[in-house]
Amino acid sequence: MRLNLKAATEQLIRQKVSSGQYSKASDVVEAAIATLEQQEQLQFEPEEIRRLIAEGEASIKVHGTIDHRTALRRNRQRRAPARTSKK
Repeated sequence: MRLNLKAATEQLIRQKVSSGQYSKASDVVEAAIATLEQQEQLQFEPEEIRRLIAEGEASIKVHGTIDHRTALRRNRQRRAPARTSKK
C-alpha cells in the first residue's frame, strides 16, 4: 500500500524512528492505528455517558468513595492474576 503523507507527518515518523522508539516507519503507523482504534472504542453516546454517570453516583451513595491510592492498589490486585496467567 502506498500513502501520500504531508511533509510534517513524514518528518514526525522519521523522528520517531531515529529516536529509537520504533524500528521502522511501518511500526509507527501501526502504533498510530492501534491508538486510533482504542480511542474509537472509548467514545460513548450521550445517553451512555448519562447512564454511566448515574451508575457511578448510585455506587457512591451505596459504597462511598475511596482515595486514589486505594483505587490503584485494588486495580493492581484485580489485574495481577491476569498478568501472571499471560506468562
